[in-house]
Amino acid sequence: MTTVPLQPSTLFASASYKTPFGYFDADPAFQNDADSMTEYVRRRFGGATVTTELTDHDIFACFEDATFEFQAYINIYQAKDLLMDMIGAPSASVAHMNLPHHSTRLLQHYASPYARLGGTYALHSASTTLAASQQHQDIRGELVAAGKMNNDDILYIKDVFYAANVQVYRLFNTTSALNYLNREFSFTSYIPEVMFYLLPVWEDVLRTQEFKTSDKVRRSNYAYKINNGILSVYPAPTTSKIVWYTYYVEPISSGSLYSSDHYTSYLSPSGSVSAVSNAPLNILPYGSLNYMSKQFIKRITIALCKELLGRVRGKFTTLPIPGGDVTMDGDSLKSEAQSELDNIRNELKEWLESLTHSQMLEQERAKMEAVVSTYAFEPMLITKG
Repeated sequence: MTTVPLQPSTLFASASYKTPFGYFDADPAFQNDADSMTEYVRRRFGGATVTTELTDHDIFACFEDATFEFQAYINIYQAKDLLMDMIGAPSASVAHMNLPHHSTRLLQHYASPYARLGGTYALHSASTTLAASQQHQDIRGELVAAGKMNNDDILYIKDVFYAANVQVYRLFNTTSALNYLNREFSFTSYIPEVMFYLLPVWEDVLRTQEFKTSDKVRRSNYAYKINNGILSVYPAPTTSKIVWYTYYVEPISSGSLYSSDHYTSYLSPSGSVSAVSNAPLNILPYGSLNYMSKQFIKRITIALCKELLGRVRGKFTTLPIPGGDVTMDGDSLKSEAQSELDNIRNELKEWLESLTHSQMLEQERAKMEAVVSTYAFEPMLITKG
């Protein structure tokens, strides 16, 4: 039996009809590999010796399908790993390989109603003046008028105080008579006498905290309540007082000074990612794929071509030839192809699953534990001096 070198009967670049969907038809790397894939498939199926009932266009279609399938698994992996970081971002902002990096933006947004600690957003401070006998002050109105927030934004007021807690060197005894006089006559910066202590630092810290608590409780002559940005003070002050407060803002309106903040898009689902169905996981250029990715595509292409060839040959059980019949191997080809595809898909799933950030962090943790365990066997040096 004579064998001949195999060449594609139709070069991909010059073919009038290339692939069914045509997503990669203009990619030079895909064009070149399509021609090579045609020869490769025929050689794998013994086409140099026995005719292979697949046209070049059949192989082109399987090659495109294999590329689609591989990229679908990649996108599923990306969606599983990065969807939380995509939610709220513009749905058309991520193109090709430009995927978002991991962050805690969405977690911070979810936690902000429960935390109320100012850690999610920038913490600001401001003051307002209460006139004599005035009990209520519109804090939100003042901040909106000053351009510090938009009227639709959410305002969180953290602390309210009417005098700075000035910590001065006083007697280290919060219940001393002199400190009560300081409280009654508002001598918050009065230094009663010069004294010297030799105390450990931790005791200084504890005593300072005791003074802060004493100032907040014993010197507090007022109570306050905040409702919808309105500060109410009880009892009404007898003289004009400056009240200080700390606050942070959760921006909502697109017209806010904070409109560039990523959190605004979480509350505007129109045009932004709200589920995996509109996540910007697009088709990757074939030329951007590395060797490992193309090897998977090649294996999937071979299995798909084998399945297609099995379907073609399965239409006839036998073929008459001079002197007898030829039994076709369609069923065995389809069975082999299905087994190969299952193995490739399982291998690809397991491989991608091991590359999620959570799995890589687990691997790093195991690596660090192994390093610590190794160093535990090193002898400790005994020093003298």
